[in-house]
Amino acid sequence: MINKRAILLVFVFVLASCASPAKPNMHNTMAERLDRIAALLQNQATDKDTANAPIFLRQDDTPNASTDGQAVYITAGLMNSVSDLALALIIAHELGHISLGHYWSQSPLEQLEQEADRYGLFLLARAGLDYQEAVQLPIATQTPHEKVPHTHGQLPPNYGTNRAANFRLVIAEIEALKAKGVSITP
Repeated sequence: MINKRAILLVFVFVLASCASPAKPNMHNTMAERLDRIAALLQNQATDKDTANAPIFLRQDDTPNASTDGQAVYITAGLMNSVSDLALALIIAHELGHISLGHYWSQSPLEQLEQEADRYGLFLLARAGLDYQEAVQLPIATQTPHEKVPHTHGQLPPNYGTNRAANFRLVIAEIEALKAKGVSITP
């Protein structure tokens, strides 16, 4: 009998071996950009797992971001195709998966993605970034990991439309907390 968890861990190990820490190298500017945005977010993290999670830059032209539950992997293709705000939201979303323990979760994928989006928007707000603008970003209507197989299944075809609506709800939640003077903690 094939152990699915063992296969998944081998896949993650292979994925990680193709990545390099986001430190200056031949892609100096890209690594510096990733480090700058990641540090801004991680300085606002409320848990040590998220605050200390390594962020790796993968030399891959396919736009993608992922996590293995301990680290975040961002491809060069993604970094070349999004704004700083979009990149911050994507990193915050992946950090949300780590903070919320989603890698090991058996919950439905749609629930996991909504929770990570909520965490990501809250982290943007804590970092002083324009979380309200996030709903205007193209990624607000895109399905996360759409072209990459996911271990938790597939999202429904209308998820992109629902995602923008969920962004608006979370933004309203953040605004309500700010109006009350309550800490913005996901």
